[in-house]
Amino acid sequence: MKTLHALLLSLGVTALGIAAPAPASATVVDQQFTTTGPVDSNTATGVTFAAMAQTFTVGVTGLLAAVELYVLRTGGTTGDLTVDIRGLVSGGAPEPLAANALGSTTLANADVPVRPSTTPYGFAPILIDLTAANIAVTAGQILAIGVSSAAGEFFVFQTDYSNGYAGGGLWTQSSDGLAFSPTTSDFSFTTYVNTGTSVPEPGTLGLLVVGLTGLGWAHRRRGRAARA
Repeated sequence: MKTLHALLLSLGVTALGIAAPAPASATVVDQQFTTTGPVDSNTATGVTFAAMAQTFTVGVTGLLAAVELYVLRTGGTTGDLTVDIRGLVSGGAPEPLAANALGSTTLANADVPVRPSTTPYGFAPILIDLTAANIAVTAGQILAIGVSSAAGEFFVFQTDYSNGYAGGGLWTQSSDGLAFSPTTSDFSFTTYVNTGTSVPEPGTLGLLVVGLTGLGWAHRRRGRAARA
């Protein structure tokens, strides 16, 4: 006679028509900062600066899944925005060369709302997916969110001028494309990290427990019948 363990192995949960719980990777909010000052304060790429970069300190180890930025564009802007993740060079400055970025993506012009001509501007976060870049991050590591656009393409970012984010700061790069310079400001931003931790879907797990309980009951009933 099969033991209960062997019976469960031979039948499997598929015999009940119940799929095994599919593991789901946990994506968590890591770093998050929003302005504590005027919500309409902003800085821009494509006009004064060739690029800007917000440094941040990674809080959890995993894969960088996405970032959120509060960004608008002027009505005359027709180009796209490049968003990348950069390492740091000596002095703690972001890597100046976009070609050396750890990964990058493009935020399409059409996905960025147009900034109103008067306040309130109505900044809202835009989620920028970075999963395809496959950027591994480690707790304590300092990286930078870089943003850049072609000359004359005017993207504006909600900015805090009080240097309120303790884990980094906003750096700007002049039009010559050389080294970044520090500021006393910060973007409003959020980073998301996929920790790689797998958890079963709660609903499916409940069905699995019920199914296994039923198998155990059926096995005990057959055992009693055989002894009778």
